[in-house]
Amino acid sequence: RHSFNNLGIQCVRKKEIEAAIERKIQLGIDPYNAGSLKNHQEVDMNVVRICFQASYRDQQGQMRRMDPVLSEPVYDKKSTN
Repeated sequence: RHSFNNLGIQCVRKKEIEAAIERKIQLGIDPYNAGSLKNHQEVDMNVVRICFQASYRDQQGQMRRMDPVLSEPVYDKKSTN
């Protein structure tokens, strides 16, 4: 278990969600192969999970990716919900 001090989360406006998701997928940022969220209207905008993934070079110099790790839910302190 690890904690990060002063970690910020950049918010996305509701009308920009679909474009933000598509941009992440185009950049290859989809470690759980979730694909585009078709029902993004159902997503709770006041809670997120952070996905961490690390890479390293093995003894042969090949890049290896470790399995992604998903954080516990992070709730928006300013949310009225």
